[in-house]
Amino acid sequence: MLSTLKSNILLIGFLFILMVTLVVYSNHFHNPFFFDDSHTIVNNSAITSLENWTDFF
Repeated sequence: MLSTLKSNILLIGFLFILMVTLVVYSNHFHNPFFFDDSHTIVNNSAITSLENWTDFF
């Protein structure tokens, strides 16, 4: 009984933290790139394929 109660409390706590995290970051997923993201990520030819993986090491 006690272990089931602890399991339920842990599950409820985990789900609560997960829901709060999703609510906090939900607006983030629809934002465009800003500042250095354009030349660092969007237009960076080194990261367009896995053939260039040795350039990072």
